[in-house]
Amino acid sequence: MEGDRDYREGADYRVNVKSKKHVREQLEKYTDLFKKFLDGQCHISEEDKTKLLKEMVVNFEFTVQENLVVGGLSWDEASEDYCEDYESTITDIMDEKIVETACKRNSYPKQIRNLDVRSLRAERKLLGLYEQAVKPQDLKPDPAQEFVIRNVSAAAPAVFKQASTVMKSSDDEEKRLKRREKNRVAAQRSRKRQTQRADELHEAYECLEQENSLLRKEVQILIEEQQRLTDALKAHEPLCPILNCGMTSTSRSIGTVSPEFMSR
Repeated sequence: MEGDRDYREGADYRVNVKSKKHVREQLEKYTDLFKKFLDGQCHISEEDKTKLLKEMVVNFEFTVQENLVVGGLSWDEASEDYCEDYESTITDIMDEKIVETACKRNSYPKQIRNLDVRSLRAERKLLGLYEQAVKPQDLKPDPAQEFVIRNVSAAAPAVFKQASTVMKSSDDEEKRLKRREKNRVAAQRSRKRQTQRADELHEAYECLEQENSLLRKEVQILIEEQQRLTDALKAHEPLCPILNCGMTSTSRSIGTVSPEFMSR
């Protein structure tokens, strides 16, 4: 027990680091953490928070520095620019891995070969122990089945030809039905166009009939007006001898409306 106690007392439990610069960078991160912690304390004034922050940072840094060793030296003894050579460390690790890989390449194939040989021997033993539980028998074909198979084989080409003919006829019938449907649709469209044309002609005929009736009415009005004017002139003819000469020439030039025009 005393020996263990002496060993514990003489042992160095400080953490060995490789650079003071990296440690300082990590310590600066804890300053913000302490500041956030003090900001959450509402009952402490700003001056007290500033003092407490400084004390906490100083105590924390001092404690960390006391428990660190930089390259085997204490914090104060080590220089600020001290930093171990990482390249040499990485090179040593790579060399160890290369040697380990080379050893595995030499040893693993031999182990795999022994396992393959053992597996092949085990398979051969299993094949030697295998026995046929059922003896194979020669199957003789049935003459009736052979006759049926021969007939089916002989009738197959004719059936195939008949099936192809039926398929072609069905295709032709389908084409014929499509053509008939197409002609029916075309005839329906033609009848529809003819009906529309007949309706248009009927509407035009009705319009012309209406115009003709209007023209007849206008002609009748003009004839009546002419008759009225003629009667008026005849009534004034005894009073004005000049009208006598004018009436004869006017009657000759105007004439009468033909009954054919009135029938139109």
